[in-house]
Amino acid sequence: MSDKKFANGLIVKERRPTAPEYVICNLSIKVDEFIQTLQENQSNGWVNINCLIAKSGKPYAEIDTWQPTQGDAAKVGMQEVKATISNARSVNSAINGPDGFADLEDIPF
Repeated sequence: MSDKKFANGLIVKERRPTAPEYVICNLSIKVDEFIQTLQENQSNGWVNINCLIAKSGKPYAEIDTWQPTQGDAAKVGMQEVKATISNARSVNSAINGPDGFADLEDIPF
């Protein structure tokens, strides 16, 4: 497991006991620190953050550093998915015509 990267400037607080059920937690943001955290951890303009529960029971925020791999297996998998979709479209077109809809005369009722 990789080292944790905390979301500096973002504090996750426990849900207040008097809060409605739909409130999950409260967040506090220290603007200067959080802006720096966002700038240092952004990828394509995005930063993903997980709100987690520590072993102590306290919530905290951690930068999600997971990145998809684009190795040969992923490329082959995407090619297979595209081929399957293309094949399904061809079958649909052959059965239902180029517009994707069956002729009304072919409906058995």
